[in-house]
Amino acid sequence: MHWTIPLTEPSLGAEEVDAVVRVLQRGWLTTGPVTEEFETAFARKMRVKHAIAVSNCTAALHLAHLLCGVSAGDEVICPDLSFVASAAAGRYNGATIRLAGVVSQDDLTISPKAIESLLTHRTKAIVVMHYAGFPCRMEEILAIARRNGLRVIEDCAHAPFAWTRIGHQAEFAGAIGDVGCFSFFGNKNMTTGEGGMLTTNDDDMARRARLLRSHGMTVPSFDRHKGHASGYDVVEVGYNYRLDEIRSAIGLCQLAKIDQLNEGRRQVSAWYREALQGLEEIQVPFLDRPLEQSSCHLMPVLVHGSYPEIKQQLANSGVQVSQHYQPISSFTAFGSGAAHSPFGPWCLLSLPLSPQMSREQVRYVTDCLREVLAQKQLV
Repeated sequence: MHWTIPLTEPSLGAEEVDAVVRVLQRGWLTTGPVTEEFETAFARKMRVKHAIAVSNCTAALHLAHLLCGVSAGDEVICPDLSFVASAAAGRYNGATIRLAGVVSQDDLTISPKAIESLLTHRTKAIVVMHYAGFPCRMEEILAIARRNGLRVIEDCAHAPFAWTRIGHQAEFAGAIGDVGCFSFFGNKNMTTGEGGMLTTNDDDMARRARLLRSHGMTVPSFDRHKGHASGYDVVEVGYNYRLDEIRSAIGLCQLAKIDQLNEGRRQVSAWYREALQGLEEIQVPFLDRPLEQSSCHLMPVLVHGSYPEIKQQLANSGVQVSQHYQPISSFTAFGSGAAHSPFGPWCLLSLPLSPQMSREQVRYVTDCLREVLAQKQLV
């Protein structure tokens, strides 16, 4: 289907094309010096000691659980309103997942009170997800973790360079807990098509993550290719979670313009906030949060009505929307298997959001939404 206003679009240009061509001309395509350059640049910008590039955010989450010592018999507390990978990663390690609700309809991040209510003697870690690019209540969550000797894993798939204050210090999401996990999937603020990054300030965690992402081998393939080593040992049972040079080259280009891309998203979000004022049938979460602290990955709204019906009516006008997310507890593998809304009669919609959207396009989307709501009232 051709969308008048698609849900999102990647921001790619000649820089990315040129960077990929340069990698192809060098003739080394898997993890190597470009990936190392990407890791170094990402860590520097994040103000963390270590950034380890991986094949996707799910791989980063899996490794994060391993690094935090999660294993069979443990429990991990995760947000119910998140992509399923947030919970699946703990299950990969044999843990039981306990799903926590949101703070409120105004704040769709994981609730610290819900976390506390789920604690048991088996709890090993807390996973937070900075929903839509708005940081979780990290000071409260860190306090819970410290009191109970728990690890904190940050799912930052929505939140590259979103930030919050810890005490008097501004900290980026992904530099606050024990491990941060980032996604560079095709619809993310910065994209490499597929790809991810793991961040940590813990030297031992970083060393082990580098081993685990490449089969537990002590010497990288590129070093052997260059003749820097003739053999290697395998010291752990690892995985093939490497990121290749092509995606790393794209990532470097995207990293160079992420501030501009995030600022574009903040501007579009501000236009949405203005255009949606005064509509009683719509609630806009996070209105009390300053946009400058968010990466504004999504434009979520709560609307009175049925999601499939509203989605189809907007599609008839060429407006693509989505639902982020169906609660993890509604999936058969993690809960009841019965779809349900944690917001009662309100359905959660993600409106189109790309940094290149114009104010006129935002107005078109909100006008279409107003028309849908007006028709609903007439029925």
